[in-house]
Formats: sequence, structure tokens, C-alpha cells
Amino acid sequence: MAKRLLKYILGICLLMGVSAGLAPSVRAEFVVDLYGGLAKTEDSDVQVRVSDVPFSGTGGTLTSETFKEKGKFKDSFTVGGRVTYWTQRFPWLGMAFDASYFKADAKNANIEIPVYGISLLMMMRYPLFPNEQFPQGRVQPYLGIGPEFAFGKTKAEFEENGFKTKIEENEGAFGVDVRTGLLWKLDQHWGIFTEYRFTYLNYNTKDPDELSCKPYNDCPDSLKFEDFEAKLTTHHFLAGISFRF
Repeated sequence: MAKRLLKYILGICLLMGVSAGLAPSVRAEFVVDLYGGLAKTEDSDVQVRVSDVPFSGTGGTLTSETFKEKGKFKDSFTVGGRVTYWTQRFPWLGMAFDASYFKADAKNANIEIPVYGISLLMMMRYPLFPNEQFPQGRVQPYLGIGPEFAFGKTKAEFEENGFKTKIEENEGAFGVDVRTGLLWKLDQHWGIFTEYRFTYLNYNTKDPDELSCKPYNDCPDSLKFEDFEAKLTTHHFLAGISFRF
């Protein structure tokens, strides 16, 4: 589904670019947006593999245990801000830096994944109802697409055969950020907008608890590794306010 959505978005971007290129040229714009709304994360498997790797010569054996839970995530609030630069030569084309936050919190398990996201986006817009005061349109539908990096302190607890295994680690993820929205300009500087945002993030990290062991110190018999895996697909429904310089 994600690949098909990206194909549609890229095709619409191309059509918008060709048609919007016929609009009258305007000066470059810097835009600051603040937004908030609802984040709905789809159900997804969360897996942790705990491995003990013995040091050479200790006589220990490699052990590994995998814990897996299908997280059914609650709805969450999401907030963020974006800075966009719209070019002068191609006023329909821009680049944006976006920072946001939401949390994937499972309602059926002790799994909590806070998502502090940073996105670099290619932005495109189309002018509707242009006039002398609003050469790029009083109303502007727009699209954005680009990579996203996310980080946060993940908490997960699994129980098996009466024993609990708990992890609490800083995890990172990489994925894609796609959004489409509609801006209504109140005047030459201020505007309001509504936006749909789609994010897909892949967590797949390997974190050793101990990275080194110096000679003549008390060394553990093994290194403990915790491999965290999760794929978060989230739909965001947003509204916000925009200011143009």
C-alpha cells in the first residue's frame, strides 16, 4: 500500500509542477507552520531478541531468546512545526524542514514508543483563485514527500513462563514522510491549513549493553545484545496556522 501511495503522490507532483510553472513569478518565501492533531498508528508486531555472547576463552555458550507481541496502538495527539522555503524561479517548488512528536502506546501490552521525528521534504503547491494580492492563490493545495529520521526512549515489557523481560533503550528509526494539505491565506502573511500526513518508520537496531572490557578489570562473562524491531505505519490528521515572511 505504501509503494502504491508513493507512486500516486509522485505522479500528482509532476502534474502540479508542470501546470503551476505557468503561474506568474513571485519573490521567494519563507514560511513557518505550527500544527497539531490526531495520530492513528496501525497494529504492528514488536519484537525484541535478547542474546548473550560469551567472551572467547570463558567457556560460556551463546544464548538467545526472542519476545514478540502484536501491538494494538492507542490514538495519540501529534504536534509539530515546519519551516519551508519556496523558490523565486519556481514558486510552486519548495524545500521544508519538519520536526514533530507523537507516541505509539499499545493498549494490549506494555509497549511505549515515543517518536521524535525530523523530516526533510520536497514541497509542491498549486495556486487556486490567484489575483493581484495573492499571485500564488488565495487557496493553495500542496504536497510534501521526503525521508524521516525518528528517535526516542522505547519501553517494552514481555512476560513468558512467569518471567518478565523489560527493555528501556534509546532507539532510532528511518522511514518516509508523505503529506498533502490545503492552505487558506487570511492575508499576505497569515494563513490556516488542514493536512493529512502519512509516516512509515522502520525500527531495526542492535544495541549491546557492554561495548568493551578493559584488562585487569572485573569483566562480565558475556556481552548482552538487545535487538529491537518494529514497523510503525501512522496516519496523522492535522490543522495548523501559517506565517509568511
